[in-house]
Amino acid sequence: MSGQFIFYGAGQYAHENLGKWLKKGVIPVCFADADKSKHFKKMRPRTAAQTEFEVLSLKEALELCPDADIYITVDIEIIPEVYQEIYRYIISQGVSPERVGPVPMAPTGRQCIFYGAGIYASRNLEQWVLYGIFPVCFADSNETRHNTKMRIPVSINMEFDILPVFDALDRYPEAFIYITTDPKTYDNVYDFLVSEGVSAERIGAPPMNCPFIGRLISVKYPNLATCCDNDYSELIPIVGNIGENVRKYYEYCEQLKNELNEGRLTSCTGCPALRPGCSEEKHKIREVYFAHGLSGATNCNFKCCYCGAGLHYSKKYKEQSENIIDIMRWFVENEDVKIAYYSSGEISVSPYKSEIIKLLRESGWEGEVFTNAFIYVEELSDLLAEMKYKLNVSLDSGTTESFAKIKGVDGFERVVKNIEKYASSGGKIRLKYIVLEGINCEKPDLDGFIQIAKNINALVDVSWDNQKIFSSYSETQYEAVLYLVKQCIAHNIPYCFRYNTKEYIERLQNDLGDVFMKTKF
Repeated sequence: MSGQFIFYGAGQYAHENLGKWLKKGVIPVCFADADKSKHFKKMRPRTAAQTEFEVLSLKEALELCPDADIYITVDIEIIPEVYQEIYRYIISQGVSPERVGPVPMAPTGRQCIFYGAGIYASRNLEQWVLYGIFPVCFADSNETRHNTKMRIPVSINMEFDILPVFDALDRYPEAFIYITTDPKTYDNVYDFLVSEGVSAERIGAPPMNCPFIGRLISVKYPNLATCCDNDYSELIPIVGNIGENVRKYYEYCEQLKNELNEGRLTSCTGCPALRPGCSEEKHKIREVYFAHGLSGATNCNFKCCYCGAGLHYSKKYKEQSENIIDIMRWFVENEDVKIAYYSSGEISVSPYKSEIIKLLRESGWEGEVFTNAFIYVEELSDLLAEMKYKLNVSLDSGTTESFAKIKGVDGFERVVKNIEKYASSGGKIRLKYIVLEGINCEKPDLDGFIQIAKNINALVDVSWDNQKIFSSYSETQYEAVLYLVKQCIAHNIPYCFRYNTKEYIERLQNDLGDVFMKTKF
């Protein structure tokens, strides 16, 4: 760590936060950005206009200050994919990964040795590194691993020496040890290291906490999931009584909280939702997602080309001891839930639709109900009229032809008519547009969709096929997204992004300037 910083990214997020960073003493020598139109211009904080920083290319910034560390100044919570793309780009230019990190969780100069070069470390290493948490080397008690390398995927192209623990400490006498074995073995490994003469003060990472752990639960049969439910999450299998499974969920959340409080590296480490410091907050579920695979609620009358439910939920998953009504009623009677999202199959063809809607109404919850709107349900309209729930409809088109290609059903006019009927109840509609290459990127579809959204005073959700979230947009898709956003802004339609953001959020920021996200809901 040189003590000097280059901020990479001279967009709206950096402009809005620069004054706050300066007050905290995080002062850059300059900015760098890939957008050539910003080069040799000045970045000024809103709160201190007399202070300004030059914006250069990355190459020029590094020539100006070759030893500086680089802080990536994009919103890591909203657009983590953009952060990862920029991270990979910077290190591809020959910058050492130890010099790159996000501003809110920037590297602190604390050297660390990762102890444990097994499956748990291999599984989580890429995630830790992407968020600026990386070791000087690995240590391990398994002699067959000594003097070999721990590698992460080619996309990052990094490797670390694996050494005996005291060789690692001799090589890095100031380093701390972060235990990267399976959490179940943490205590045994900790005791072993102390018994070998390692000072307890040298073991562990800074404590962290998360505001969502134990607050949000997703019911995705055959599992209960914590908030993120990403590739690194541990899922709680649903076996038998739902109450017993929720008890296990709470136990897992408590264990996770304690591990974060103790400074352990966990499967959550690196998540942008984490905050510095310990948490003593008691866990209590406030938000529930009733998602895929629930018995009695998995039917659908559409065959959407992007739907992944059939890929993940085979017939055997429908055979569970408790159906959707039992599970929902349990949460009504046993948990102080405030917000609920119902997306388990198509509600209009569920044999339990009346009971489901009745439970949602009587629960006192707020939230969203997902439907394709092909079948109009009077009870849903009544629910919307109470203004506690929104209706989430993935329309994805503005013409009859595209709708049929996407949905596998010729029902565009019928769906639009039903959406208008739902909107007439006074309730809010979240209208989704999943941008699909070669199907719905042309102007007739985009204009038709925007006109419908405007007519019903909808909230627009510009989205991406969540089965392909690791793929990149084509230029055609990007232009479609840009056009949709411009039309939302022009017509004062609130909008947000889902899945589709990736690296193009930053492009959108650059292309749209100060109006970007002005009407975001």
